[in-house]
Amino acid sequence: MSTYTLLVARSAGLERLVSAELVVASDFTASGTNYWEFALRVRRVKPDGTTRQSYGEIIGAIYSLSSRSLTAGLPVSLYSSTAGLPLNDGDELWATVTSSGSPAVLDNPSFILERQKVQ
Repeated sequence: MSTYTLLVARSAGLERLVSAELVVASDFTASGTNYWEFALRVRRVKPDGTTRQSYGEIIGAIYSLSSRSLTAGLPVSLYSSTAGLPLNDGDELWATVTSSGSPAVLDNPSFILERQKVQ
């Protein structure tokens, strides 16, 4: 098992994350032994304003290819909320991608975010 992390976005000012979707460039078929798992995490700025949490909490759903497939170019939801997830200035969104077994090569997953500025 290997885990990779990717910085997806950093909040500039007060925002709400309304949705986050994953898009891949190649088809992936579900496999109970050789698969990828995708999760989105938020690393919040600590009250001292200078440092962030070491890892961050998982938000939304973990999308696992152990039981679901992915179609190239078709977005799948990792997070969705009409209320939105509050983000403070400097908070970061990170993708965590974990492999199990020997899954097919994963090239350049993309993330589509819908964020709203908070007045």
